[in-house]
Amino acid sequence: MSDNHADVVLVTADRRLQQLVARQKPSSATMRCLRPAELKNSRLPPADQCWLDLDSGTVPDIQRCRRRVYFYSQLPEYSRQLPTGLFLRKPSAASTVAVLWAAVAPAPDRALIPPKHEEPGQAALLPAWLLDLHQLDLREFCHACVEKLPSRLGYAEVALYLYDNEQQVLTLAETNSTRRLELAVPLTPNNDHLLAVVARGGEPLIASDLAEACRARGLRCPPNLLDEPHHAALIAPLIMERKLHGLLQLSGRCGADLSAADLHFHHIFEFLARCLRHARRYLRARVEARVDRLTGLFNYRWMIEALGKEIRRSQRYGSALALIMADLDGLKSVNDRFGHLAGDALLRHTAGKISAALRQIDSAARIGGDEFVVLLPATNLDGARHVARRILTAIRTDAPVIEDQTLPVAVSLGVAQWQTGWDETQLIAAADQAMYTAKREGHNRLACHPLKKPSKPAIPAPLQRTK
Repeated sequence: MSDNHADVVLVTADRRLQQLVARQKPSSATMRCLRPAELKNSRLPPADQCWLDLDSGTVPDIQRCRRRVYFYSQLPEYSRQLPTGLFLRKPSAASTVAVLWAAVAPAPDRALIPPKHEEPGQAALLPAWLLDLHQLDLREFCHACVEKLPSRLGYAEVALYLYDNEQQVLTLAETNSTRRLELAVPLTPNNDHLLAVVARGGEPLIASDLAEACRARGLRCPPNLLDEPHHAALIAPLIMERKLHGLLQLSGRCGADLSAADLHFHHIFEFLARCLRHARRYLRARVEARVDRLTGLFNYRWMIEALGKEIRRSQRYGSALALIMADLDGLKSVNDRFGHLAGDALLRHTAGKISAALRQIDSAARIGGDEFVVLLPATNLDGARHVARRILTAIRTDAPVIEDQTLPVAVSLGVAQWQTGWDETQLIAAADQAMYTAKREGHNRLACHPLKKPSKPAIPAPLQRTK
């Protein structure tokens, strides 16, 4: 290894992050910290890993690094174009950074790596394999937990539940069990279900004989857990900062017996709770970035992405695809006469009528002040015309009422079917042209963009016989 080579190159202008990473660094590892201004021609010095602070706005050439870690306060738009790596929200916990270092320089004779300078009362032993579970995508995180946790913790089966704070219920997210499991467990105070009691108590339950443990505590044990030979189980709430985020149910012991003395398990579960919180926040941010807050429909950004996917699917499988453009007639006059609150109510009313007319595979988006788009996969022009008529009839016959005032509502709709060779822009333009045709013909009606007639194949000239 050359003298200039480092295990990790950290690129950040965040002094707090730099100090946190430096404090957790094992003595056997090497690190070089660079400010974004110190990078020459966007090139990194030789390193196995690059830990990049995306808040700096600088992205060097990191393709050659074996592993990449991205720290961020808010994900930038270009994050999807970055090379594959691990995304960690700031501020990061000391235990999280310790796990990163454990994967850089794992101790040869210890499976668990103690982080340094952890908060008072939070000294923990964390295994390096936890890094594999830190997935920003919620679905990938759930899958990784079910795939990797049983063997790591010594159980055959695992079920991961997510906690909904508003509904106060645990919902099954993913499991590798073939037995029947509870899909939802309410956390109401009078529910004596074992999972509910453990979740409310906040402490893991480790039992070599679960039936005996339940009888001793006067709890109702789920029948599916009693199917195991020795009724062994580990039930662990995923709690961070005194907030419940989920629950793990492991059963079918296939390793050494555990006891309450395995205190590092608490910190493993806290780490998983942190990962779960980050994944759910990321999912919520992605949804909010693609949803119109006023109407609850998708927005223009989502529509363009979804339309591109559907066009590629139609190109591949030869399936039909249709689009409806809808424009409210007279929204400005409603705002002027009744106020903007009435205009907002009219938009929500229209969005509700559009949604009620759709199938499960259809979707709708609000793409402008008074413009809506309806995406209809596997639908030809006749089918789309039928949907447009349902929308038009629903809006015509059920006008919204605000403070005993019936709001005047009318909508013009344009229908178009995707045609071979069209991209997203051309399909939108076709539906838009049809919509303006409906407006020119008197508003409050629909019009369709005509389909191109398939060209007749050229008939080759007859061959001339030669003598």
